Amino acid sequence: MNRIVALTLAAHTDGQHPGEANLNLGEANSNPGEGDTNHCKGDSNTGMAALKPCDLNTSEADSAPSQVSATAPSLLCTPPDHVRLIRTLGNGRAATAELVEATWADGRRQQYVEKVFAPGLLTRVIYRLAFAAPFAYQSNRHAILACFYRRRVASGMLNAQATCDTTAASAHPAPADPASANPASANPAPASPAQPNADQLSRVDVAQPAYVRYDHPRQAWVLAADFIQGRGPIPGSLSREESSNTDEMSYLVGQMSRVESKLIEMGLVGSGWQVSPGALVSTANLLIPTSAKFRVVHPTREPQPKQHVENRYTIIDLESGIPAVLLPRYLWQGWSRGSLFPFDDLDPQQLQLASERTANQLAELGQTNQAATLRHDVAALLEHDRKWKSTEVAPFRKPWTWFSSQRWQDYRGACIERWSYQGSVDPPTQARLQSSVWLFATMWIAGLCHPSSLGRWLQAWIGNQEHRRRTHRFASDSRCRTVFLKRYRSKKVRQWLQQERCDNACTPKSHAGFLTQRLLGRLAPVGIHRYCVDSRRRYRRHRQALALITRERYQAARGRQVFGKTVARWKSRHWLSEAQAADLTHQFNGPQLAVYSRGFAMHLAIKLLYPVMAPFKVGGVAVALAGGSLWYAILPLMMLPMMRTVVTLASLLANRSSNVPHRHALCVGVIPTFGSAAFIVQMWSTSPQVSTFLLRDMASRLARKIPIYGGPDSRTEHAVLAFTDRLIQSVTQCTHFASNPSNMLNRKSQTVTSQQSPFSISHMQANAPAWWPYPHVIRDSLVLMVVCCGGLWGINYFASAQLSDQWLTGENGAIETTQVLVLVAAALSGIIAYFRTEVSSWRTIAIALTCVALAGVAREIPALETMPDASTDKNLASNSLIAAPRIWKHIAILLTGIVCVSRAAYAWIAYPEDRKLWLSPSFIWPVIPFVSCFVLAELFERASWVIAEESIEVFAYGMMTLSGIWIGRHTKSLTSTAACTTEVTDDSPATLPMGTHPIPAAIDETPPRQIRRTA
Repeated sequence: MNRIVALTLAAHTDGQHPGEANLNLGEANSNPGEGDTNHCKGDSNTGMAALKPCDLNTSEADSAPSQVSATAPSLLCTPPDHVRLIRTLGNGRAATAELVEATWADGRRQQYVEKVFAPGLLTRVIYRLAFAAPFAYQSNRHAILACFYRRRVASGMLNAQATCDTTAASAHPAPADPASANPASANPAPASPAQPNADQLSRVDVAQPAYVRYDHPRQAWVLAADFIQGRGPIPGSLSREESSNTDEMSYLVGQMSRVESKLIEMGLVGSGWQVSPGALVSTANLLIPTSAKFRVVHPTREPQPKQHVENRYTIIDLESGIPAVLLPRYLWQGWSRGSLFPFDDLDPQQLQLASERTANQLAELGQTNQAATLRHDVAALLEHDRKWKSTEVAPFRKPWTWFSSQRWQDYRGACIERWSYQGSVDPPTQARLQSSVWLFATMWIAGLCHPSSLGRWLQAWIGNQEHRRRTHRFASDSRCRTVFLKRYRSKKVRQWLQQERCDNACTPKSHAGFLTQRLLGRLAPVGIHRYCVDSRRRYRRHRQALALITRERYQAARGRQVFGKTVARWKSRHWLSEAQAADLTHQFNGPQLAVYSRGFAMHLAIKLLYPVMAPFKVGGVAVALAGGSLWYAILPLMMLPMMRTVVTLASLLANRSSNVPHRHALCVGVIPTFGSAAFIVQMWSTSPQVSTFLLRDMASRLARKIPIYGGPDSRTEHAVLAFTDRLIQSVTQCTHFASNPSNMLNRKSQTVTSQQSPFSISHMQANAPAWWPYPHVIRDSLVLMVVCCGGLWGINYFASAQLSDQWLTGENGAIETTQVLVLVAAALSGIIAYFRTEVSSWRTIAIALTCVALAGVAREIPALETMPDASTDKNLASNSLIAAPRIWKHIAILLTGIVCVSRAAYAWIAYPEDRKLWLSPSFIWPVIPFVSCFVLAELFERASWVIAEESIEVFAYGMMTLSGIWIGRHTKSLTSTAACTTEVTDDSPATLPMGTHPIPAAIDETPPRQIRRTA
């Protein structure tokens, strides 16, 4: 029996003590309550009414012992005398979790987590629509007491069942299996499922409640519970143990399913919703304790090894924020009990039966105190839950009880009690409200006024004589008004100082300044408010912004600061070990990522402008939907991407001498919303580990911001992380094959015979550039466009009086003529590249460039049918020097297309290894910016931005020309690279692993042999 009592005490105190203590079994009976006072937690504050459940003027069922032992049962109910806020742990839909230090008059101090039930507007609106009442946990005393006892009942019954199952398992061990005793048995029999697994049945506990109080400043009820030092599950892909294949999320979901079934069997149906795996955010309601716990040490045996602290889960949240309407199971259970919107409901009959059965089992084991406490908590829970549900209008909950006199009496009592806590009624009026129906109806109607502050003021004016007296003095006495306004102003200034919206130097000195800051306090966040009123803060922010634009050292320092905070956040969640964090920090701070870290910091700085651009985006979409131009919606959406592109181009030009690539950053930066990852993607070429880490963090932050289904440690966050890992893995494999085309051949180690000269693309050197085979093409094309179009625009600007209106952008205008010349140059460069190179793949690319260029020439030449008549418009006719019939243009485009397709088909048949050309970087990646240019040109044309349209086409045609020139200039190196592959025969088979290293040039001198290539 001593062992059972000690196990019960250890299970009950698990997750409460920050340290570790040994409970000797010989002392378990002598003082079972020793050490319990160290876990007392409480809360109170000035202006806050701290109430223990036994002091709420309720029935005898309200007084509840706080521990299993009989020592000082009301100790935890005693409210503290002072509370100090340590930090805010998180904000949920229904409450704010705050870590506080509670202090009692006798000097005791203890940390607790307080849930302040002051929900936002959306949660309050949903609850009022469902139950026609204010949010219960914020304003209903019986509802908050039901939370208190629900936690106690859930914890008590789970621990009691675990204790009974542990005792049954130890009293009736599983029979020995002869097969298991035989070492030669290859298939030992599994354990009998009839015997319960005590370790599995005792894995989940509930954070114990401490006290309940009313917070007058925030006008909300507060529930204090144990402070559990723990963490959420670690995603399987981030497991730090290489030998561990356990997915903590999958294991947690299994435990949650078991606990959900247990709670529903106990009658705690609404609590099952809080741990249901079907609710994607419910996994955040459980923590894995990370602090050491009590462990059992037998006095006559050697100390047992310390159990791993992660073998237990603690439920930290059993209170719902919205009705359980997202899972059909709970909807059906609510409908079966007469409630359309289930909200933390109970099954009274099932709860009474289950609790009585559990209490009888505890009594049989000799634990009469625990059995009595469980019966008492269940009775209190049922009583407060009944009073809570009967004090709400709730038109969709048991409508057959609407006209019950007891229900209306409970509803009136709850309203009067709520008005009393809010200070709206004084004791004399409170007594009159009990007997006067008209006075109660007047107070109730006054509370419906909007906004709610006006309704409360009217209620106080009706029901509080002191409030009416103060109102009369304020209206008739100027000195009273002055004193009142000063006090009100001082109160608001103190609030702003606490929120760091201002400091002592920038407090308002005039009425206009006070009204301005009052308006900012209502509309603006803390940062913008402080920026607007604090000149020193503005000066410092301006200096930081200037340094972020002009000083490279500050840019790098800012990037390292942001990266360090990200690493620290992952370490706090136990997603990174110390070694991994140090390695990532070392890589990010290295010289290889210096350029990218500065660009990364500047992109994050641009992201800070999102709150400023958000109203313009919403307004642009509204104007576009109202019938305005589509550009009203597109331009605000593209402002931040354009700013990122400017930053990336500035970084590219500043580091052009170092030849630092920026291609990926340019491509990703133009994507709205996700463009902030531009330099993160670019880091992949230098440090894949850092890039992977930052991409995972971005995916995690995105998942946490998803409404309703997102949040930290939710299944949504883990699913998004898993998807990101699969995407990164796919890109890694594609990059590996793209940078080593030979790895795509013969992945099953089959023998492959290469073709004779002319050589194919598989003969390229293995260390060729992975993503872009044409260095400096985009940069040089951009310079060509700026020089050509900028020069022509300058000529048109300064000589506009002498030139016609269509000289620059008209048919056969200056820019269009430039396009034709660039296309002709592209065709010539493609023809020269074709005759100079002997590699089949590069010949195919050269022919493609030539055909596309010739088709572009046919497209740019104006059609003869669309030319203006000289008799009608002499200016337009004078500019139209070249024209062709439309049928000739179509024939030319068709012929070039036939030639291009024919060459591709010939290469497909004659050179089988060239078939992977269509998946190689040499073909795919040049198409992307080329197509993007024409998409932008089409958008500019629809927006009537003629100069932008023509200029972007010059840029696209310039890329074609420079690509052909690059092939023609490097024909020798391309041919020698292809020649590095040996000829193969059927003799002397050998194996040559094709990795990331280039093929040695000495292989040319080896005799002909057969080479077996492995992926």
